[in-house]
Amino acid sequence: MQNIVRYSLLLFLILTTAQKLTAQDEEYFDPNYLRYDNRIYDEYIQTVQLFRKGWNEAFPVIDLNGDDVLHLTFDDLNDNLRNLGYTFIHCSSEWEPSDLMKIEYLEGITDNTVETYGFSTTMYQPYVKYDLTFPNRDVNFNKSGNYLLVVYDMDNDNQLLLTWRFFVAEYYTMITPEIKRPTQARYRMNSHEVDFTISQTQINLVQPFSSLKVVVTQNQNWKGAITDLKPKFINGTKLIYDYDEENIFPAGNEFRTVDIRNINYNSLTTSHIATVNDTLNAYLFPEESRSSKVYLTTPDINGHFYLKNDDVRFDSDLEMEYMNVHFKLNYPAKVFKADIYIYGGITGWNFTEKYRMKWNDQKGRYENNLYLKQGYYNYWYMYKPHDGEPDVAIIEGSHSEADNEYSFFVYYTEPGQVYNRLIGYNTTVFPVYNVDR
Repeated sequence: MQNIVRYSLLLFLILTTAQKLTAQDEEYFDPNYLRYDNRIYDEYIQTVQLFRKGWNEAFPVIDLNGDDVLHLTFDDLNDNLRNLGYTFIHCSSEWEPSDLMKIEYLEGITDNTVETYGFSTTMYQPYVKYDLTFPNRDVNFNKSGNYLLVVYDMDNDNQLLLTWRFFVAEYYTMITPEIKRPTQARYRMNSHEVDFTISQTQINLVQPFSSLKVVVTQNQNWKGAITDLKPKFINGTKLIYDYDEENIFPAGNEFRTVDIRNINYNSLTTSHIATVNDTLNAYLFPEESRSSKVYLTTPDINGHFYLKNDDVRFDSDLEMEYMNVHFKLNYPAKVFKADIYIYGGITGWNFTEKYRMKWNDQKGRYENNLYLKQGYYNYWYMYKPHDGEPDVAIIEGSHSEADNEYSFFVYYTEPGQVYNRLIGYNTTVFPVYNVDR
């Protein structure tokens, strides 16, 4: 009898746990489930950019005590003007909501409306272009740290349209990068070793081993960040992060490019441009794996993109056309237990179905189409196992000569505080001799 009771209790716990997990899974896969990530929730929203004004390709970071502002821009292909609202969520260094209430980190009105917009003057794809600049007269920030911008449709039950990450920094530390080819021979030809020193210039850090967290990213890709480094040495006011293996990044390769700035001429990567069913189409030349090829120095912008119309007449922001861009990757055979994705700033550094390449058995290659606005785009073809981490070297190769952008974020949790301050930020490119290519 006792065994029956134990079995029944165990079965109840299993079923209850399964129901909870199922409910969580269903919630997560709900398109309107808020994710603390760069994410688009509405199929009509395209070409989201968030940057410090005047620095379109840089991380969206502003000084808590400075005058810089961030600029959000995106298009709504629905072509109907919507009543959009926006707000901000303060997050921890792990991109989870902090324990602060809105009134503790925002000054002014916590929820506001997007008031600046324009209607496109394009021939093919109409859209409404929205612009938002903040901080502004309605809202400002009084705490540093990670933030999530949330934009929603006020006339449709506050349905989510997009969430985007940005940073508010205090500069109480100085970060000195010491990036080099790895010390260990097995990484020397294909990786970068990212050492650095943090100097306490305007702050006395209490218990830095437990209260300090440093995040290092490559090319603004937070998913591949190194987040668990502790100071190797402390020399007075300097914290020295000098490792041989824990701070290794695969160098990858120079990014591939899509240049669709002019719809009247083919670029070096475009075989032809054609109009099909009133839609512009740009057909790229079939591409090959670069895993076994020698390194070639080619210009890139480290995985980012910028928008431009080379044939502008009046207002380039509203004259840029959209087009279907056809990607083709020749490959020996279909990969199993893995997928291949278009990857980079073009995809928000996300692995979603929209960016997954599809195998064409008849042509022996992977294919996909992306609907892109006129501009210049960088990307990789990223190999991602179903049960493992993505590996850039499988298709793109990895060479220590390739230049990458490295960014450093220093977070500090003061004794008695319930949030992570961002007390230092720096970004640099290595190798430096490739910066001005």
